[in-house]
Amino acid sequence: MQKYIVFIFLFFFCIPPSNYKCCDCTSEILYQLKSFSPKMLTNSGVLILPVLVGEESGTLKYLDIKEITKMLLNVRKDLTPIDKKDFELRIKAKYDSTILISFYKNLYNSDIIALQNSDSIWQETECDYCLVMRIKNAVKIKSINNVIKRKMILETELWKINRPETVLRIETICSSLDKNILDSDFLLKAISLSLEKIPSYFPGNNEQRW
Repeated sequence: MQKYIVFIFLFFFCIPPSNYKCCDCTSEILYQLKSFSPKMLTNSGVLILPVLVGEESGTLKYLDIKEITKMLLNVRKDLTPIDKKDFELRIKAKYDSTILISFYKNLYNSDIIALQNSDSIWQETECDYCLVMRIKNAVKIKSINNVIKRKMILETELWKINRPETVLRIETICSSLDKNILDSDFLLKAISLSLEKIPSYFPGNNEQRW
């Protein structure tokens, strides 16, 4: 009987993606607010929060945010992606650093009550929407024959800021048997597919569809 060593892995990489092949992925919208429409996103600022992992560290600090920005603009060129850096600096300047950690933990755990009572934090986002990504499950399995299997479940959400709530939730499941694929590429593939589920832009009368 073949034996396997199983371990949980995190994606602490900032290496640009080399390729996305050899991944088997599916992505679907789990929830969309009834009143939410593609038009509501038009020309909106979207704060890209760090990928949440649910561990003590809370976030992936070394993932290249520029790659996610490019992916988002490929889906909606009318959006203005906003880096989390300034948001985090504002929070740390006004509050204890544990406030930010708690906020990210509440987002990871989908603690709606706690999040809806975090008005002071949401105000510091200074944008229209937040992009929330959480890794719900990530495993790498290596057999004694050096066969490596990866599987990950990624949840992606859009949060409306003026009255904090989720307007869109997407689940992406990816697996791979490619031992050469980078962990960062594997994660970015899942993120790319998730963002493709965001409703596309509807142009005005004098514009051409992208």
